[in-house]
Amino acid sequence: MLAALLGVQRGLDVHVFDRVTGGPKPDLVRSLGAIYHSEGLTASGVKADVLVECAGVTSVVMESITCRALDSVTCLTGVSSTGRSAPVDVGAVNRALVLGNESVFGSVNANCSHYEAAVAALEKADNGWLQRLITRRVPLADFQDAFRRQDTGLKVVLEVKAL
Repeated sequence: MLAALLGVQRGLDVHVFDRVTGGPKPDLVRSLGAIYHSEGLTASGVKADVLVECAGVTSVVMESITCRALDSVTCLTGVSSTGRSAPVDVGAVNRALVLGNESVFGSVNANCSHYEAAVAALEKADNGWLQRLITRRVPLADFQDAFRRQDTGLKVVLEVKAL
């Protein structure tokens, strides 16, 4: 969601892909001015110039690497689980990347300038939209409940009360 926010703030044509069809996420994406897709990247027919993969799901990572426009850039920010394999024709992927003049890289936003840029982007964002990202608040004493997955959940906040 934050990658979509950054893209929209920069005037890009933003498409968000997710398996979720209900809950707050599709409307949050649309209210940003982005386009929400619940079908896969391949099925959508979208050929993106820049892809930011945030899930780390093996099948989504592979689709991001193999279904993009010529001269594209794919940034992998999600971290995949290990121990899972997927059949890949590495030669075909390599050939397509080289001949298509495409780039794939991984990134972590881990230095001070990245955090400063994130703060600036959040300050410019619509406060109502940001509030809708938080779908559940959990008291610190019940922190284990924050890890309970909910289909309509986006961001969970642990509430810490001052003494």
